Amino acid sequence: MGARMIMICLDGADGKMLDQYSIDGSLPNLTALRLKGAARLLSAPLGSTDDALWASFQYMLQVGEHGRYNFAIPQDNGRLGMAHEAETIPTFWDDLSRQGMQVAILDVPKCRAPRPLNGIQILDWLTHGEYFPSPKSFPSSLIDEVLQHFGSRPPHQCGYLDLEIDRKEPKKFVADMMTEISMKRSAGLHYLNSRAWDLFCIGFSQMHCINHRFWDLDCIPSTSDLRIYNNPIYTILQSLDETIGTFISSAGPSAECVVFAPTDFQRNGSLEHLMPEIISRININLSKRFRGHEPVKWPFNLKVSKRITGHDPETWPCKILPYSDNCLALRICTSGEGKLFRSPLAARPENYLLDAVEKELLDLRDDIDGVKVTFAITRPSSVHKGQYANNLPDLLIHYPSGYFPNAIQSPSIGRVEIQSPLWRKGNHRDGGFIFASGQLSEQFIPHVERISDIGKLAERVLLNKLSV
Repeated sequence: MGARMIMICLDGADGKMLDQYSIDGSLPNLTALRLKGAARLLSAPLGSTDDALWASFQYMLQVGEHGRYNFAIPQDNGRLGMAHEAETIPTFWDDLSRQGMQVAILDVPKCRAPRPLNGIQILDWLTHGEYFPSPKSFPSSLIDEVLQHFGSRPPHQCGYLDLEIDRKEPKKFVADMMTEISMKRSAGLHYLNSRAWDLFCIGFSQMHCINHRFWDLDCIPSTSDLRIYNNPIYTILQSLDETIGTFISSAGPSAECVVFAPTDFQRNGSLEHLMPEIISRININLSKRFRGHEPVKWPFNLKVSKRITGHDPETWPCKILPYSDNCLALRICTSGEGKLFRSPLAARPENYLLDAVEKELLDLRDDIDGVKVTFAITRPSSVHKGQYANNLPDLLIHYPSGYFPNAIQSPSIGRVEIQSPLWRKGNHRDGGFIFASGQLSEQFIPHVERISDIGKLAERVLLNKLSV
């Protein structure tokens, strides 16, 4: 029966690639969408994770306002926990549902557990980086119907233990992704045509899986070069473009259409294998340097403590927080404050300590050529606003693209050498892109700067409040 508004979410696609290929006609359905409507780049804070951005999309909030910077974050019980489990914020489709709108939300990535809706929701069926051990839905019986009629996901090959798949069996990996697209297309079209929706939102994650495995690009090539040298990326991108055309056609000629990717992509780069030892040495240096200050208590950090002896880990000022492998996230303890979780009212770390840690990290050099091993350091807990900003990492260290050193050194910490393990080729970076067509597209696009704006504008379009 179609939809008043259809949203297609391209998880892990590269925004700049979508931009270039929709301009030159290499993705004909996105080109047609762009010509009928409008398009623009999205922006995001440097080092934003896909977990943070998908939460921003759903809740229409920035990371300091919702707090999910990674799938696992410090909780007020002192432990790490799944971020979505503590989230009580309504999504924009919750708001629409409460106002009588018919909504269908199919495999939008990184969602909390489904809640009652005036419509349907499927999550973690064919996604990347699932939050739940098995797919879920509202109503709860819906997922059984999906699995019976459209099938279970092929064996998952997106984990860190499957990094050889691109070298051993790239054709099989691509075939599995093509199967997933076909399954999602069949199920999506079935439910799209099952009733007249106000909002129909569907996510595709196959570019996420493909780009993590095969992205070794420093710039966007021509599509002919992509087809020859990066065929897995080309094949899945072309298939998704065809699928986009099918859904837009099925939504109906009067539907408002939105297609977006939340990030750009880059060659991965990581020093994660070296950082436990480096941070342990920095902690020792700082403990000696500032031992005249009140001791700072920290929970025992097994990851770091195994690498040093002779120093009490409860006096360490730095602790590694979970993050993506192309950034290092640190909690820097404040004087007299030792919990991993930091409440909104707790004091932030003193500037002298942040400055000292930054200097130690900026002094690190490649052991071979002496080049700096970090290209930027940001302070999320200091610069972001919102009730959860205080619990964000205090320092975020950004590694250079394509860089996996085996040894680094500085005058302060000496030399650290650990053979780099096998890493996935590509990783997310801040960016993204959005297309919109329909009668309101020219009014919609100018107001969308970040992913958190999309739901806000969708609400205003569907509730006829765009001019407010």
